[in-house]
Amino acid sequence: MHTILILYFSVIVASMQTATIAAGNANGAGGSSLSALQSPTGISVGIDDSLYVSDHGNNRVIKFPEGSLTGSIVAGTGVAGNTTSQLNGPSGVYVDTSFNVYVADSNNYRVMFWHSNASAGVQVVGTGISGNTLSSFDILACLFVDAQGNIYVCDFNNDRVMKFTPNVTNAVIVAGTGSAGSGSNQLNNPYSAYFDDVNSYLYVADYHNNRIQRFHVGVSTNGTSVAGGNGQGSASNQLNLPYSVCVSKITNDIYIADSGNNRVQLWNSGATSGVTIAGNGALFNNLSTPLQGSMDIKLSINDTYLFVSETSANRVWRFQLV
Repeated sequence: MHTILILYFSVIVASMQTATIAAGNANGAGGSSLSALQSPTGISVGIDDSLYVSDHGNNRVIKFPEGSLTGSIVAGTGVAGNTTSQLNGPSGVYVDTSFNVYVADSNNYRVMFWHSNASAGVQVVGTGISGNTLSSFDILACLFVDAQGNIYVCDFNNDRVMKFTPNVTNAVIVAGTGSAGSGSNQLNNPYSAYFDDVNSYLYVADYHNNRIQRFHVGVSTNGTSVAGGNGQGSASNQLNLPYSVCVSKITNDIYIADSGNNRVQLWNSGATSGVTIAGNGALFNNLSTPLQGSMDIKLSINDTYLFVSETSANRVWRFQLV
């Protein structure tokens, strides 16, 4: 009965949401002004509900205060490069509770760290060149930072998630084997990761396996499929190229950017199927919100908002959940 009530509540919440543009141009036009974006990829939300966007095409991270469509640059210069003040094709971003910023500087094969309000960053992870050693990676799809400052890196082409502890050069592989596969201990192009500090669970968007895998870090390198894993498709128990995942700290519900289906799915904890809450015909305030292709998703601190970056449309949506 408890599970049924939770599922019913989630469906009701989904039907009551409203959507607004949180960053970028509503019409999808790209640009380089402080109110525009060019192929936004990763997003992160501050404890004050400010929005941080990895503005891939503009080689910068831009911060939007809550309610403002005009941002400010907090990392990068807007010109591609590899100095400590520059970025080259940033793909992911994470902001901590002190408003320090971590950036997945993809084309420079490194993770950069910016102290709040600093004009230059510090290289904290990576070698600056492509590789598959314990200190290097290839396509840096995303990153996540836990409460202890450990950095989790999705090494897309090497089919693994790497964990870097502070001030340590070599990583520990916490998910995947380094070879593509569909076994419980394998991944096939991991695109996004989320770490649950309370339970030490690592959730991975296992892109080409069309599933979300959960790994108990420090306990087992075998994962469990907690969403999808039923073949590629659009049914309620399937996913199609999941690009991003995040988990509610309040309910443990799983939110998934199901990119191949142009939708965001909500899976209650322990559920065997999901509910479409954005995109693909889902209605918000009596309007259908279009979503297409690669998307990152993040929840605000109290689950008030769900943010969705729509890379191909150069904008970020904000959905009000409560």
